[in-house]
Amino acid sequence: DSDGINPRLLEILFGDYRRISLRNGRLRCRSNFNMFALKARHVAIRSASKPSIPQRDASIITKEDLKKRIGAKDHPYTLIDVREPSEIEQTGRIDTAHNIPLGQIGEAFKLDEDTFSKKYGFSKPKQDQDLIFSCRSGVRSQNACDIAEANRYTNVINYKGSALEWFSK
Repeated sequence: DSDGINPRLLEILFGDYRRISLRNGRLRCRSNFNMFALKARHVAIRSASKPSIPQRDASIITKEDLKKRIGAKDHPYTLIDVREPSEIEQTGRIDTAHNIPLGQIGEAFKLDEDTFSKKYGFSKPKQDQDLIFSCRSGVRSQNACDIAEANRYTNVINYKGSALEWFSK
């Protein structure tokens, strides 16, 4: 779900919707996609979609601050790694991170609490709870932040360094 749009709809319109991102209310494409067609489709989609994505990027957390957050038990947060399970198997998982692949994030946030916890093995984050996203390099985690904000999560944080930084020496 991006900009209030079902991921399946994005897939139908654009093919691999993970190549599409929203930044400051504008669709961006990370491939050689025909941008004219993308802009035309975006105009039609934006006029029919609610809620729109806030006009700002998510907050950023550093590796040092994330380590402190993991070590401290007094400030609740949820850390979600949006990489595919096979990627996590190759590099490992950041302590306390839960896995929801980016392609499932929009649908996951629409689930009720019981269904969410049964499917993903942890409690669904509250909409005002700190919600931190990570991935491999920070790109997919920013897309996940956009999706979370579109689903009315208010304390969305991007660990932009992600796995590349976390697992480096």
